[in-house]
Amino acid sequence: MSLKEEIFAKAKELPRKEVPVAEWGCSVWIPKLTGAQGDEIAGDAAKRQRRNDFVGWRSYLIARCVQDDAGALIFDADSKDDLKNLQGMSNDSLEALSDEIMQYNNLGKKGLEDAEKN
Repeated sequence: MSLKEEIFAKAKELPRKEVPVAEWGCSVWIPKLTGAQGDEIAGDAAKRQRRNDFVGWRSYLIARCVQDDAGALIFDADSKDDLKNLQGMSNDSLEALSDEIMQYNNLGKKGLEDAEKN
């Protein structure tokens, strides 16, 4: 196996982090995002920032990232019902989960500033 093949093979084995959500009575999993996923989320955030429109941002981010223990997405980011139901959950749980996702995937202010430049 060439070095390139080894690198690509290892890159497919992205880690995940278990996050207990007391208000939901369960734990969920947050994956390390691929470069493409991170770029897409950062790009969406940059568009929202330019419009000064962050309504539903945390719900969207959670729907895009939060997985069950088998690695399947729990929510559908394209489902208005899922997003609306997420928005109806406590601010504390949404804030904590979205912060975890952003920190675990380095999607903070610097990541958003980089996305705005592109």
